[in-house]
Amino acid sequence: MLVSIITPSYNQGAFIEETIQSVLNQSYPHIEYIIVDALSTDATTQVLDRYEGHPGVSRIIREKDRGQADAIAKGFRLARGEIVGWINSDDLLAPDVVEKSVAFFQANERVGLTYGDLVFFGAEGVRESIKKPYPFLTREYLLNTDYDVSQPGSFYRTSVVKGAGYLNPGLNYCMDLDLWLGILKTHQAGYLGSTAARYRLHDSTKTAHGGLAFLREIYRTLVHHGARLLPVTKLRIFWYGAKVVVKRIVYGGER
Repeated sequence: MLVSIITPSYNQGAFIEETIQSVLNQSYPHIEYIIVDALSTDATTQVLDRYEGHPGVSRIIREKDRGQADAIAKGFRLARGEIVGWINSDDLLAPDVVEKSVAFFQANERVGLTYGDLVFFGAEGVRESIKKPYPFLTREYLLNTDYDVSQPGSFYRTSVVKGAGYLNPGLNYCMDLDLWLGILKTHQAGYLGSTAARYRLHDSTKTAHGGLAFLREIYRTLVHHGARLLPVTKLRIFWYGAKVVVKRIVYGGER
């Protein structure tokens, strides 16, 4: 079973080589690796030059795009694998996550996506915490209890991603939540019960600077997919939004 992995890339030259190596060092051998770079202007260019023609890197695309979701969707449409996934250019896949995901898909025909635990670490590589997501994830749970998805290290049946309409290029923060809600209309989520990826914490991540825009996009996505009038998810957004507003008043700027 061929697995296609996409890395959307833009100006993460300090981290992207570690990301590439985490894909190349997978225990599962049948991987198509596509890197989609939006014409980076930092050290990314030199890193990608070194991997042009590498036997483990199937294709490097260097052209402008409409953002992260557009870059990932571009890679998904080119993918030849039965299974697809993406890993951002500052995160790292666990060494055996592809192998474990393939085994899960092969054993469970109704599973449309797999996900696992995340190890959070700082820019210096020191582990800070482990996130163990809810192991019985459903569409209802995401809509009305907790919208937080564990995207790094998650994988999807290509046919299911296509059926869900790939990724919405109009979304800047929660294209993963939108995709999961679409997939879970027809398929189940499978929890691996082990580490899927390492998520890098640093100040330049989109989520670190999303502020109210991030929360508004989550809210619109939940409403679009039919969340109830006042579920826990919406109340949580209101609470986080209030905290952002207070921080803006106290410290200035959008936080």
